[in-house]
Parts: sequence; C-alpha cells; structure tokens
Amino acid sequence: MVKASGLSVVTAGFLAGLYVLGCGGGDGDGIIGVGIVTTIEVTPGNVSVAALGETQQFTAVAKDALGNTVASQSFTWTASATTVATVDGNGLATAIGNGSSAIIASVGNISGSATLMVAQAPVTVEIAPTVDTLTAIGESRQYSAVARDARGNPISGQAFSWSSSDNGIADVSPNGLATGLIRPW
Repeated sequence: MVKASGLSVVTAGFLAGLYVLGCGGGDGDGIIGVGIVTTIEVTPGNVSVAALGETQQFTAVAKDALGNTVASQSFTWTASATTVATVDGNGLATAIGNGSSAIIASVGNISGSATLMVAQAPVTVEIAPTVDTLTAIGESRQYSAVARDARGNPISGQAFSWSSSDNGIADVSPNGLATGLIRPW
C-alpha cells in the first residue's frame, strides 16, 4: 500500500494458477476450480429440421466454475438417438429419422447438450400411375401416392385425400381407387 496526501492506493499482483481461494459455500473447502471444466454449453440450444439429410452445425464452449471459458478443449460429440441423428467429430449433426435427439459434447466426464428435432414436412406428392386411361364403364384403377420432403425423401404414414377433376367421368374412392363412369370418347 502506498500513501499519498491521505489517499490510499492498493496494488495487487496477479497470481496464475488453477485454484483461487473463495469464501465458503460449495463443499465447504473454500476452493473454486479455475481453468477446470465444470460445464459445457452447446449452441444452438433447440433446433428443428424438416427433411432427412438436413444438417445443423453445433458448437460447444467449456466453462469453469466461475463461468470463464476454458480454451483449447477437444470435444467428443455423440447423439442420444442414433436412429434420429448422427453427429461427426466437429459437431455437424445430420438428420436420419423423425424424432428427437440430444446432441452431446463431452470433455472427460463433463457434458452439455442441445436438442435436434426432426419432423419431415411434405413438399411434394407423387401419384402413380401418373397418366392412365380407363377404357370401359366400371373399369377401375388403383392409384398410390407418396409424400416427399424438401430433399426428396419419402415420408411414411401420410394420409391422402383423393378426388377426381371431373366426377362425371371418374369417381375416386377415399383409398385412391378410380372407377370410370362413362367412356372417355
């Protein structure tokens, strides 16, 4: 301490190390870990994708007990639901099935996670056969439909509503069975 004209100036040196003495709390030993990974933050926190094959980049930051970033950490990445997502060693997750998966980054036995939700959304519908002619009254043809997401992947479990552009020529049942009502010529 240096005294000058009634003013006190306090100086302190910097002590580098892994531990800093703290004031109580915690486990009672008064030591708070600095530079030791205690938490991992994974961002973005919650993400939704609408097509199989879509990717999402996740990042992780290791923090010590004081919330300081602990640099130069090598993370191990995993997905909790391997039927929903895969994740590479750099945190790039790929949607492979519908559902939810935690995307987990770990350093030693410390981990943090974010959630990847995969819910395919129909973008197109393919009908088969695409062109057909019913040549007799009462003749029937079964049609089928497949919904596809933005990347062209089929979406299972979709319900379709069937109709005819001219109910006077052909009738279509709720399950896609078309029946000719008059001769088309």
